[in-house]
Amino acid sequence: MKRFLCRGLTLVPLSRAQAWLWVPTGDRNANKKANIREQRDEILAQLRPFVAGLLALGALSLVGCQSARQPGSMSHASVQVKGHSLEDIRQTITAVFREAGYSLAAASPEEMVFDRPGSRRDAAKWGGWAGEGVTMRVKVRLSRMLDGAQLLEADAFAVQNSDDEFFRTERRNILLNRRPYQKLLDEVARRMK
Repeated sequence: MKRFLCRGLTLVPLSRAQAWLWVPTGDRNANKKANIREQRDEILAQLRPFVAGLLALGALSLVGCQSARQPGSMSHASVQVKGHSLEDIRQTITAVFREAGYSLAAASPEEMVFDRPGSRRDAAKWGGWAGEGVTMRVKVRLSRMLDGAQLLEADAFAVQNSDDEFFRTERRNILLNRRPYQKLLDEVARRMK
């Protein structure tokens, strides 16, 4: 491992202030070797936290991949509801989303689409130069699981130029912004208990 790091260090560009570290000093070969070893140890000591951070990041990324096996993990939000009819669940979803400022835009047996006008922040982020005409959309998918429970999955979108049929574009929000949508579905599940 030390050989690998030492060889890797030769590829790292050093500033002029650090370049003197690699010049052997001393009168005899034994002194020069001791100085080189000290300098190498100092550089390795500086690299250890960096390498430890990379290893920790790698371990976290492997742990994060485990959640992809859970139902609904690739959506912005998901929740399972057991012991209720599909109609009761749909009515509760509609009530929760209406209370949050959304209106039901479309519905099918497998999906419900809710829209709300975008805020100024949404318009600045998604509205382009004019900063208007943005609608925030949430699509809630309903699917029956093997154990009889209903899986509710919500995905969030920003609809740009929502007033213009020709230029309308729908863009999925990044998955880092899950909290508001998870809170909505958690409220649905709470009411269904």
